[in-house]
Amino acid sequence: VGVTIDLSSFNITRIVTFTPFYMIKNKSKYRVSVAEEGSDKWLSLDLEECIPFWPEDASSKLLIQVERNTGPPKRIYLNKQENCILLRLNNELGGIIAEVNLAEHSTVVTFSDYHDGAATFLLINHTRNDVVQYRQ
Repeated sequence: VGVTIDLSSFNITRIVTFTPFYMIKNKSKYRVSVAEEGSDKWLSLDLEECIPFWPEDASSKLLIQVERNTGPPKRIYLNKQENCILLRLNNELGGIIAEVNLAEHSTVVTFSDYHDGAATFLLINHTRNDVVQYRQ
């Protein structure tokens, strides 16, 4: 459980807010399902939905499955600050972006749509006759 303590406008009263420590937001145009690694309990998120997430173990690994994606689920870590993870999908969807924001009182995972220029690495060949090859 996340706890934030704020002062009221009178500076006498304190406002204590309890929130789920883990929140998952789906800002993408696809339906997303998430589960802890090793669990068969999947949670579905509709478009523009935000849900609390209550892990059952300390693995800190979250599996993501996007609707209409034929590949295996993708994995992200809940305990690592990631500003932009591009999850490549093996069909016409291309990918979605997963952001993990860690704070003292919460961890928020946000899924959003991939768009041109959102890749974490971009390689452009501006030469006219040279071929550029790369491997990963």
